[in-house]
Amino acid sequence: MPLCAICKTIPFRKILTGDLSLPKKTIKESSAAEYYTRSHDSIPELIAGGKSCELCKALARTITTGFWYANMKRDADMEMPVWLCYPVAHRSPAIWIYIGKYEPETRVFGQDLAIYVTLDNPMADTITAHRYVQESPTQGTPLKQIDSWLHECNEEHPDCLHVVQEQMQLPTRVLDVDSLPRRESMSNTKNWHDLFAEGKCKLVEHHAQEKGQYVALSYCWGTSLAYKTVKGNREYHRQGIDFARLPKSLQDAIFITRYLNLRYIWIDCLCIVQDDRVDWEREASNMANIYSKSYLTIAAARASHSAEGFLGSRKIKEMDMITFQDEEGPFRLYFYAQEINFTPGSIETISSEPLHNEPLSKRVWTLQERLLPVRTLHFAADQMQWECANKSQTEEGGGFGVVDEDFRLQHIISGLRSTSLAEAERLHWYRLIKAYTSRNLTYLSDKLPALSGVLAAIQRETNDICYAGIWGNHFLEGLLWRLEDPNLDSYVMVPKTPKRPDFWRAPSWSFAAVEGVILKEFGEFKPNYCATLEECSVTPVGSNPFGELKAGFARLRGPLTVIEEVERHEESISRNCLLRLRDQARVKAKVFFDFEIYENAPVLMITPYAGLALKHMDPGGDQFARVGIVQIWKDPDSRPLSISQLPEPTTIVLF
Repeated sequence: MPLCAICKTIPFRKILTGDLSLPKKTIKESSAAEYYTRSHDSIPELIAGGKSCELCKALARTITTGFWYANMKRDADMEMPVWLCYPVAHRSPAIWIYIGKYEPETRVFGQDLAIYVTLDNPMADTITAHRYVQESPTQGTPLKQIDSWLHECNEEHPDCLHVVQEQMQLPTRVLDVDSLPRRESMSNTKNWHDLFAEGKCKLVEHHAQEKGQYVALSYCWGTSLAYKTVKGNREYHRQGIDFARLPKSLQDAIFITRYLNLRYIWIDCLCIVQDDRVDWEREASNMANIYSKSYLTIAAARASHSAEGFLGSRKIKEMDMITFQDEEGPFRLYFYAQEINFTPGSIETISSEPLHNEPLSKRVWTLQERLLPVRTLHFAADQMQWECANKSQTEEGGGFGVVDEDFRLQHIISGLRSTSLAEAERLHWYRLIKAYTSRNLTYLSDKLPALSGVLAAIQRETNDICYAGIWGNHFLEGLLWRLEDPNLDSYVMVPKTPKRPDFWRAPSWSFAAVEGVILKEFGEFKPNYCATLEECSVTPVGSNPFGELKAGFARLRGPLTVIEEVERHEESISRNCLLRLRDQARVKAKVFFDFEIYENAPVLMITPYAGLALKHMDPGGDQFARVGIVQIWKDPDSRPLSISQLPEPTTIVLF
């Protein structure tokens, strides 16, 4: 379909390259001067033009399917001239549609017509946030995008240089894929699987001092994994593994590794002896090194199991491709009706974290695989996304937004290094715990092992001691967590019904003792702690100090009091109660029980306004278990509570 005479005159190349010679005027509702053109004499005329003009058709569809046309248009508006405005300063250009008698006056709200270009378009240097994403991730432009990201990172990112310039110590085992095709042989084939089908790779074991560059894979196993290294096939894998027998996600990861002309890839199911507990614990405790020292981590974000793969056809936006012609020659632009949503949504729908809904983001083990690498290439359902120490960018060209700061290990470490009593300093750590506990576990015993790589990395940087997920330097602060109620807490991103595992997993004071989303209560800006930690100890099951536990306790000294008259209603996640002070006076409080409800309970006060609800493990003795947290109401009309109003300190042991 050709273009009409009006649309042919739009100087798109000049608009999109920011040609300063274009005359700009200030639109009434905008403070910025914009370039605009008059389109058609009325909306019906534009709609009629869509029968013979590709751009008119796209513009008409943008108007008639939008909010303004359905809810706000008046009869008089339909006879107004149509104007097209081009906010040329935007890295993500679009056509804004207006109506007005002599100039743009009323914006047609609901949808804009976004303009996209391919990576190899001459205008791509200017349009950096609206890149067209093609359906296949293995043909042409997507592979060039990987090259572009890596080249920029290798040459320009100071915080990433060490994984590029240094030869890192190789993991205990890696997969050697050097006998498989290199990128030079991939360029002339449409089906790369045919090249690899008859090939082999092999498992190699390295001595401690051997160095090199390797890729690491982050992926979902699924309910089971048919192909893995066990004691019985370990020697066979060292002789050679048929590429065709590997699950699809592993094949796809090896293809990307060979496209990058790299020799080694680390994949946990093959590089850890899965039925050797000693080997498994040793390698699990080394996750921090394995992922942080990888040249690149490939994240199979879209695949829910290993047989699914991540290099299949992608869910792409439906766009109109239109070819234009000017004095410099022909060029193509892609147009997409971009909805402006005025309806409030849940956090899940408005989240700027684009990987939130991918299967990989729902698994506990893969959270540390997101945090630890210096740079990661994510393969999502709709596009690739690059994430490194200096940059986060989608294949379309946009950034991840502020949410990705929670997935920056340096932000978490910085907060945990702080000696400030302000709890907000540890905000990223507590957000990490919320994200971590929102994810799903296949084996409940993996609760701590699945975070052990991150814990090891943090301990290495802070020299702090971690007790079942709570840091020694911030131990009292870390005790004041509660479980999220998926039915009553607002803005629940991942509904998860709290439950207690049917086996002992961690001391009751640790969030690792329970299943459910963990929230940190920020009740006071700079708490005045009235409790002290006298002793704490946890005993691991095996060699991983951050892995499974078999015992643990904490000896604390602080004011021991009681809550009474706890409400029995079920309508709230918190229950009103009364807390007894030193002089037998009582103050209003609320209690968040973890599971069982108690009419009254002992409370160890951690600050004058917050404490742990407890139950006796030995009646009349000093041994207790946590059953919830308690918060005292802050009355703005009363004097603040002081430590002197609480009972004298008592030493107790928490199990």
